[in-house]
Amino acid sequence: MIPQCLKSFISSSPVYTGMMGVAEGIRRASKGDLSNALLTTGGGLTLTYMGSATEEEFHQWGKVSIIGGTVAAALSGLGDVYQGIRKRNGRRVLTGAAQFAGGAAGALFTASLPPKVAVVATQALTLASMSAMLAYSGLKDIAKREYRKGIFKTTWGVMGVVFSGWCAFQELAQPSQMKGPTYRPLVAEAEQERNPPPKRELILATVYHNHGDSNRDAIAELVTENHRQYAKKWGVKHDVVTEDLVVGKCTDPDTHQAVDCSPQFNKLAYYMQQCANPPPKEVERWVNYADCDLPYTDPNVNPWLALDSLRGDDGDTSTVLVKEGVDWIDFYPLPGYQTHDPRVSINSGYMSARIDPKSCSWIKASWDHRNSPRDPASPNYLQCKTMGYCPDRRDVLNDQATIAMALQDRINNGVGLDGISIVLPRDPTSPHRAHLALNSMHRNGCVVSIGNYGEVYGPFEPGKLDPDDGKWRPGDWNGQPAGFPIMGRYPLPRDANGNCVDDPSLPIENVRLKKIDAMLAQIPKEQRFTLGMTHSPGEEHLTTQNHAKYAWMNRAEFRLMTDPIPLKCTLPTGEARSCAPPWRKVYEMERFVNEPEVPEVDHWYASGEEEGVYGNMNLSLSRVLKDLQGSTNASLLVANDPQHPSLANTGFMLVRRDSASREFLKKWMEMRNAPSRNPSDPNCPTLGICDSQEESFPEQEAFNRLLSEPELRKHVRVVEARSADRLYGVNTLGEKAERGDFFIRAPRMPKNGVLCDDPRGTSPPPMRKFYAEKMLRTMVEPAKYIPLYTETA
Repeated sequence: MIPQCLKSFISSSPVYTGMMGVAEGIRRASKGDLSNALLTTGGGLTLTYMGSATEEEFHQWGKVSIIGGTVAAALSGLGDVYQGIRKRNGRRVLTGAAQFAGGAAGALFTASLPPKVAVVATQALTLASMSAMLAYSGLKDIAKREYRKGIFKTTWGVMGVVFSGWCAFQELAQPSQMKGPTYRPLVAEAEQERNPPPKRELILATVYHNHGDSNRDAIAELVTENHRQYAKKWGVKHDVVTEDLVVGKCTDPDTHQAVDCSPQFNKLAYYMQQCANPPPKEVERWVNYADCDLPYTDPNVNPWLALDSLRGDDGDTSTVLVKEGVDWIDFYPLPGYQTHDPRVSINSGYMSARIDPKSCSWIKASWDHRNSPRDPASPNYLQCKTMGYCPDRRDVLNDQATIAMALQDRINNGVGLDGISIVLPRDPTSPHRAHLALNSMHRNGCVVSIGNYGEVYGPFEPGKLDPDDGKWRPGDWNGQPAGFPIMGRYPLPRDANGNCVDDPSLPIENVRLKKIDAMLAQIPKEQRFTLGMTHSPGEEHLTTQNHAKYAWMNRAEFRLMTDPIPLKCTLPTGEARSCAPPWRKVYEMERFVNEPEVPEVDHWYASGEEEGVYGNMNLSLSRVLKDLQGSTNASLLVANDPQHPSLANTGFMLVRRDSASREFLKKWMEMRNAPSRNPSDPNCPTLGICDSQEESFPEQEAFNRLLSEPELRKHVRVVEARSADRLYGVNTLGEKAERGDFFIRAPRMPKNGVLCDDPRGTSPPPMRKFYAEKMLRTMVEPAKYIPLYTETA
C-alpha cells in the first residue's frame, strides 16, 4: 500500500497537472499549433490517468514516465553537445555531455528497478530535494539575520527531508525488518502471494425451473438467498438465471416446429452458453451448478477445497457428477439402450464443470439428445414424444436422462469417462472425500401429493429406496428434497405395520419448502479460526511464515506472541518467578477462550508449537476439525503422543471458545504451581518453574493430570496421531512423519548442534533451524487449482 503520508502528493499532483496540460493543449489547438497541442494534451491525459489509476497501474506507468523523462534529458544533453560543437562552445559541450551521461545512466538504472521502488524512490527524492532547497533558503535567510523567516524555512525543510525518507522506508522496508505489535499481521510471504490476481475463477450458478409458479418460486427464492450468502462468504461469483433459456429450443417430431423444451433443460442451456463464451486462455473457469431447491447446508466447506477433494481420486478431471443413490435407470429405461453402465445413473441436481473442450463435449452431446425420440410403447407417449419436449416428468427424467445417454454413448464408443469424475453422495471408502457429502437426498417421511388440479397421490414415502449413504444428514455440504412433492400433506403417520397413512386433518401446504426449511434450520454455526503461535523474544523461526501462510489460506486470524508473558509462578517457598516458556501457549489459549463470545459463531483456536509446521496446505481447518471431533461435541481436541500413546501431546491443539474450555483452561493454568514429578530438583520444583525441558514437559504433564478428572475429561477428545480412519497424521514427529501429514512436530532438541544427516558437516549450525528446513521440504503445497483468496466482496 502507498503510505498515506505520500498519497496526496503522488495522486493529486499528476491529476492537477494533467488537467492543466489538457486545457493548455486545447488552447494551443484553437490557435492552430497542432503539434504542440497534441504533445501537451497527450501528456496531460497520461498524467490524469496516472493520478486516478490503481496502485499497480500507477507504478507501471510511473516507471515508464520516469524513464521517458530521463531519456528526454539525455537527448536534450546530446542536442547541447551538437550545438556546442557547431558553435565551438566548449562549456556547452561539457554540460551537454554531463547531462547526456546523467540522463542515460538514470534511464538504465530506473529500468533495472521494480516499478514500485522506482516510483516511490523518485517521489521521495523529489519531495526531499524540494525540502532541502527550502532548508537551504532558510539558512541563507539566517545568515542575513532574518531569523524568524529563516528558522521557519529551515525547520520545515528539515522536516520535509525526514518525512520523505520515513515515508519511503515505510513503503519499501520488509515487514521482517520492522518491529510490530504483540500480535503481528501476516508475514511478507503470505502477503505477497495474494497480490497477483488469481488465474482461475469459480461461478456458483442457480438456474430457476418453472419460473412463474408461485410455489416453486418460493422455494427458488429461499435457496437462491442461501446460494448468494455462501458465494459471498467464499468470495466467488454467484450467477442467478431466472429467465427461460429453452424457449423454442426443442422440435416437435410431428410438425417439425420449434417448441419450448422442458424447463429442466435450463441447466444444460446455461452450460451451453458458458461453452459458447469461454474464458480467455489464461483463465480457468469452473461453474458449479446447483438446482434451485438444493441448498448448501454446511457453509464452512471451502468450495475450492471441496472441488479438490471430489477430483482427488481421479486426477485433474474437468467434470464432477454425482451418482444417484438408487439406479433410477432400472425404473426409467433409456430409450434405445438395451443396457447401461451403472455409473451413468447420475443426479443432475449438482454438477461442476470446467469450461474446456472435455466438459463442453459431453454437455453438447447431452443437449443434442433433447430431440431424441422416446419409445412409442411407453406410457403417455402422445404427451411426451421426445426427451426435451416432455412436460410430464413422471415417465422420464428429462435432462438427467440425456446426460446419462451422452455418457453411455462415450462408453459404447470406447471414449470412456476420461476427464469426468462420477462420485457417490457419500463415500466413506475414498481417501480424499470421505469427509465430504453432497447432493444427498432429504425425502424421507410419509407424504400425500396434491396435483395442480387437486388430484391426490399417495400416501407414500419418496425416499423409501434411498440407501443410508445417499440420505442427507446435518453437516452435509449440500442436499436436496428431489422427488418430494411441491404441495401436499406432511408429515403423515404410519400404521402398526409401518405403512404410511393419510391424515386429512393436516393442511395442504408447500411441503418441499417445509423440507428445505428443516434443512436450513440445521445448518451449523459459522466457523472461525484463530491460529496461535508463540516463540521466545528475538528468536524468529522459519516456521512462522508457514503458520502465517496456512492461516491466510483458511481466512484465519494469525496471532504471533513474542513478548514475555505477564504471568508468575510460585515456588513452594512462596517466591514468585517467571513461568517456564511452554506455559506461554496455555496463557494465550486462556486469553482466547475468555474473550467475548459471538452466539452465532463457533470460534476455534488452533495452537501449533513453534517447532512444528503445517505439512499439508490442502487440508482445511474445517475438515480437520470435523475429522478430529467425529461424532462428539468435544471442546478441546488433541492428539496422543506417538512415543507414549496413552498420553496426550499438546504440540497441536484445537480449542473452542465456550464455557467448557474456559473451565478446563482455568484448571490447567492453576496447575502451574503444582509440584513436579521430582520436587527436589532445583531446576524443576513445580510444573510452572521448570528449566529441564529435556526431562519434563511441564504444561503437557499438567494437561494429562487433568484428564484423570472425569468432569474435565468429558470435554476433551484425544485422537490417535495416526489413524486408519484418516488419510493424514496429526501432530506427528518429524522423523516419523509422512508426506501429507497435517501438523508435523519437531522433537525437542537444543537450539544449536549437529544432526546425523546434516550435510553441512560437523560445524555447530542452528540445529532447530536446520530441522525446520527439513520438515518444510516434505510439506504438501497447495494444489495448482486452488487459488489464494482475495478479500470477500
